Amino acid sequence: MCRQRFFFTWAILLPLLLINAPVWAASEVVIEIEGVKGDVAKNVAKFLSLEQQKKDPDLNDARIRRLHQRADDEITKALQPFGYYESTIVGELTQTAPHRWTARYIITLGRALTVEHLDVQLMGEGREDEPFNKLIDTLPLQQGVALDQRDYEESKQALQSLAANRGYFDATFREHKIVIDLNAYTSRVILHFDTGRRYRFGKLEVASTLLEGGRVEKYVTFQEGDPYTIEALTELQHALNDSDYFESVEVYARKESAIDHVIPVAVALVARDWQRYSLGGGYGSDTGARGKIGMNIPIVNAQGHRLDAALMVAQRRDTLSANYHIPILNPATDEIRLNSTVSLTYQEERFTVATDQGRSTLLMPGVRWLRVWAKDRINTRHGARLALDLRGASTAFVSDSDFVQGRLHSKAIRSLGQRGRVILRGTAGANFADEFRSLPTSVRFFAGGDQSVRGYRYNSLGPTNDAGDVVGGRGLLLASVEYEHYWSGNWGSALFYDAGNALDSFNEVLKKGAGIGLRWRSPVGPVRIDLAFALSDENRP
Repeated sequence: MCRQRFFFTWAILLPLLLINAPVWAASEVVIEIEGVKGDVAKNVAKFLSLEQQKKDPDLNDARIRRLHQRADDEITKALQPFGYYESTIVGELTQTAPHRWTARYIITLGRALTVEHLDVQLMGEGREDEPFNKLIDTLPLQQGVALDQRDYEESKQALQSLAANRGYFDATFREHKIVIDLNAYTSRVILHFDTGRRYRFGKLEVASTLLEGGRVEKYVTFQEGDPYTIEALTELQHALNDSDYFESVEVYARKESAIDHVIPVAVALVARDWQRYSLGGGYGSDTGARGKIGMNIPIVNAQGHRLDAALMVAQRRDTLSANYHIPILNPATDEIRLNSTVSLTYQEERFTVATDQGRSTLLMPGVRWLRVWAKDRINTRHGARLALDLRGASTAFVSDSDFVQGRLHSKAIRSLGQRGRVILRGTAGANFADEFRSLPTSVRFFAGGDQSVRGYRYNSLGPTNDAGDVVGGRGLLLASVEYEHYWSGNWGSALFYDAGNALDSFNEVLKKGAGIGLRWRSPVGPVRIDLAFALSDENRP
């Protein structure tokens, strides 16, 4: 009976005790660090156990006291990589409320330890390789400056990266260390780097039957036996990607197959779809509402010929065109890409230009020479591009007009500081035709628009008829200077000045425009938004 009463009593009391039991909240601590900033402050916070555990749900008062006692040693270790070995730390832990604390640390850095002696030695074939000697002169770690172990690690990484990029795959440090003398309060840094032998390019192994034998090899800018450089492989990768033949391109050195420091190069290629179709539509001030269907055959045969065709139907102009491209030359050096392409374009066009209306049939042979100087063609910091296009038609061969047209495009990019670049553009074009008014819109020259003289409507510049309507010109001159500055990652702004016009005589006046812009390097390509002013128009700023 007593046992039953005992269990009955506890069955009632236990839930009540659990309900009324206190719920223990985690203790909280605010950490204040004074006397340091920037990377030093970040490293101190990283080393402080109290900082790392302050959000732990199981943190209590006792653990806060224990972690605070470690703080002096942890802060001392955090300061040493930056050369501070004489620092003083005053720490204070104050309870501001039940389970509420403030930990304050006042740091006096003291003198920074200096690099009294820097011993950098090169061994192996790299000792005679000029880029290594230039690198040693510009290493982040230098004699006579404060010891910063980040500079030490960056210097090691710079040597290793240069060795890998230039084919010294067996490179290793024979000795690397920092010797600290606290009595003299100086340091000695030793970096003895053995590059070993330099590897050379071996046989090129192409995994593709898409093009005939030897055609892919024409894109290669190095020869078997040349010293290895990563730049040569990168240039080959860019050239094959730019050829538009392949869906994917992979170029890599087969280090595991190297024999006697000769390393084969593998090229793995995946062809694009045999046929590609496109569909589009829109509205333009020159065409009205329009629709377009296109077809592209990137590789017609093993010689690398290409074919593309398009039909555009619009309110003011209909165009049927076909282009057949034949590559003549391929990339020539590791920094210069030279392409020559001949084409044959058949085009039927219904056009209206002011009071000129008609139908045009043109069979236009053409040739393009393109030369590019750039290592990074997506986010170019330093490079240039030059293109010359020639085309024409004759009434003796299908066409209903006789003309010859030439157009020269140029573009140069130069870096200005770490975040800026200057972009220069220029275009010159000329039409030679006896019956200019019989030429369709697509062959005449117009100016104005975001790819021409900004601040003016698309194709709104050029010679006019008696009614003041723009009818297009025999010649074209365009020039532009632009400065871009990227102030936050992929976001930047621009200032630009444009000048140009479509002309019947190169003595005519050029129109000017200027403005500002927003730039974004998006994942799918660069995006530009510009606000421009027509400086040559009356009543405009």
